[in-house]
Order: sequence, then C-alpha cells, then structure tokens
Amino acid sequence: MAGKSKGIDYGPNTATSDADDQGGFAESIVINADIALSFEGEVRVNDKLDQYGFFKLERYFTTELANKRQPSLWVRLMYGENTFVAYMNITSLSWNGGSNDIVSASLEFKVASSKSVKITGKIPTTQSTK
Repeated sequence: MAGKSKGIDYGPNTATSDADDQGGFAESIVINADIALSFEGEVRVNDKLDQYGFFKLERYFTTELANKRQPSLWVRLMYGENTFVAYMNITSLSWNGGSNDIVSASLEFKVASSKSVKITGKIPTTQSTK
C-alpha cells in the first residue's frame, strides 16, 4: 500500500491530584497508554501475486473474526530515528474508492500484548576517532 500518512498516538491515561500542597498547580501521573497506530494510503484493486496486499489482509481479518480469534499481527512503524514494533490487533480496517484501479484504505492497530512493545533508535554504522 502506498502510504499517504502514518501516525502514532500514545493516548496516555492520567490521574490528577487537585491538592494544593505543591504550589497551587494540579499534578498528573501517567497510569498507562492506549497506543494506536494509524495508516492511510492507496492500494491497487488487484494485489500483486508476490505481495501480501491489502485485500489479503482484509480476508485475514474477516477469517480471524469468523473463527472467534483476534486479528493480530506484528506491526513495525519506522519514523525519524525510531522504530516502533509491537504485536497488535487490527482495530480499524476500511477502504473506499471509485471505479478505477486504485482505492483509498485506512488501518488502525492497538496493542495486543503490552510485553511486545519495543522502540529502538538508529545505531551508528561508523564511529569517528578524530
């Protein structure tokens, strides 16, 4: 799928204390995060035989639901210096388009296993000794 946009929303859930014993400002703590990855793009109506295309993903999604299983898979999102990887559920899957060979598609993923969430940064390939 040729991407038009991608994003990550950590959706932190917080608890706030209104006690005024810390200088009059309310204080918040992060309890957890409801991470959502989103992706929008354009897809060909006919998947190439050598690719796992959008419509194969659509069949996987409906098959998993029909068999009372979670539609889960490993997802990787690369952005800037970071790479986000997690085992996630497909929580939104849609497409629309006209009568041509290209349609617009939208996906959203949410964490299926919190222990799978990893973020790594770029590792320098060379180091200067100067």
